[in-house]
Amino acid sequence: MVIGIGVLAIALSSGSDKKPAREKASAVARVPATTVTLQTGVVTVETAAKPVTLDDNVRTQVMNTLALYVNDGVEMTLRTGMPDPTLANAFDDAAQTQLNGADRSLLVDQSYPKPTRAIAVTVQPVPLTGLADKNGTVVLVAAGLDLVAITKTAGGAVTVTRKGELLLAPSPDGTWRITAYSLQVARIGPGLLPPVTTKHTTAKKTS
Repeated sequence: MVIGIGVLAIALSSGSDKKPAREKASAVARVPATTVTLQTGVVTVETAAKPVTLDDNVRTQVMNTLALYVNDGVEMTLRTGMPDPTLANAFDDAAQTQLNGADRSLLVDQSYPKPTRAIAVTVQPVPLTGLADKNGTVVLVAAGLDLVAITKTAGGAVTVTRKGELLLAPSPDGTWRITAYSLQVARIGPGLLPPVTTKHTTAKKTS
């Protein structure tokens, strides 16, 4: 039955589908980018000192770094097959090594079937938990990630979910970057790998 359908499709292709292969390929390349806007969820700070709040500037930097990861990493890689070079700016040196090595498939979806429609990305409000040292200075921020990306390829529907936590710390220049993460990734669709789970910690200690 399946063979018969395949023969019928070939017999009808000359009259019902006149688009050359390269035109179809260019249609895939024209899939528009999706800009994902993140919303901040509940914000708390854990400290043994007096009560501390998360500075607005720190909160903004953390959310900007997360947006860079989601847009130039997750969305762009799933859409084009490669992340934007600026993605490296979202990670510190130790985490960049993992991004370019062992944890590549955990952090981005590279070299998977190209989508034929825009990526629909949904991210739940991001809870932020700051960790302050004994002086009340916030030295780490844990950001919860609950993301679902849905698209379609020539082979069928694709859904990628990423859930877990990203840990951010200030770099020497004061920019907050991802220094560690604990993520679970599930990919459902033709040509995709089964779920991947890993945990990587390289965060600096508080004092």
